[in-house]
Amino acid sequence: MNWRERTSRVDIDPSFPERVTKDHLIKADFLGDPEIEIKEWIAHGPLPDVNPYLYLEEMQKEVGPWVALDGFFVQQDEIRGRKQFFFIRSFLVASHDADSVLNHLSHQDLGSRWLPEKPSFIYTFAGEIPWCDTFPENGLNEFSFVTGEETVKVHRPQKEFYLDGEKLGLTQIDLFRVRLFGNALEKTENQEHHITEQDLERIEVREIMAEVEAIKKECAIFKTLIPVCDFGWEGHQSLASDACHAITLAKEIARDLELVGRPQSFELFSKDGVKATFNVSDQGNDFNNNQSVFFIRENLLKSYLEKNDQVLIWAIWGEREYSSDQINKLFHGPDRPEQSHAVFSFVKRYERTAYRNFA
Repeated sequence: MNWRERTSRVDIDPSFPERVTKDHLIKADFLGDPEIEIKEWIAHGPLPDVNPYLYLEEMQKEVGPWVALDGFFVQQDEIRGRKQFFFIRSFLVASHDADSVLNHLSHQDLGSRWLPEKPSFIYTFAGEIPWCDTFPENGLNEFSFVTGEETVKVHRPQKEFYLDGEKLGLTQIDLFRVRLFGNALEKTENQEHHITEQDLERIEVREIMAEVEAIKKECAIFKTLIPVCDFGWEGHQSLASDACHAITLAKEIARDLELVGRPQSFELFSKDGVKATFNVSDQGNDFNNNQSVFFIRENLLKSYLEKNDQVLIWAIWGEREYSSDQINKLFHGPDRPEQSHAVFSFVKRYERTAYRNFA
């Protein structure tokens, strides 16, 4: 079958992938001291310490070290009435841009999903990762940071309206009002005549170039590669397997490292059978309490970065907020809190450790 012709009606993945590894990796409690008022915790709560989960010596007795490339964590406690979530995102940038990108990111508000989303592929079978044409490359994204603004004069086309050769000081909205409501407009400083419905048929529209003020933004733009992508099939589980979602390595990186897939697994391996990636998820069904993290073996990451003269930068962002019950209780009454949530973010640069051979 031509992959471009695949639809959601293809409900069985013939590679029959199994679920990613189950593990409740992040065991820390990030919801703070219950003695602290919720509004105080939201406004001034501490940043979650994710450092222990960005770099692990081993995963489920699988010796690494392993480096996190992507992750999501959400925790909610109705007793304390609070909730927190955060994303672990990573980006590869050219070494000569790394310091500048890190500096700009550290001053950028990462809330409201400012960061580019990782690619998502829904018409690829698990067994086609990473070799098949149905599994496309991620391609490059851009970081665009505003570095300055200035007011400048520009020429832009504008419409002007004339009646019997006389310029009217009216806007298109004024004319819409006449057409919709049939009311004559009051005279303006630039207009001596009332405009009636009958006048509308005789109005002439002319387009002129007018000088106006505009804000010119200066931007610093950097190319970046997102090293992971989402895998799924239309968001549904197949009839033959309940493995409906996973994170996998970008095709560019998998190809460069000569990694291969393995039947019924989302993980990638070296040609001599060493596991290269590690998906872990608690596989929970509670949307307000779940987690997942994706890792790559460090020696492979180091090899790729050195070969391509790139640097890995982590960008972590999330929110502290009221729990679901608290929102339903407080945000529909007169005692609505002034601040419903607070966005936090921080960035880190991956520092290469001493090389180790794990083959």
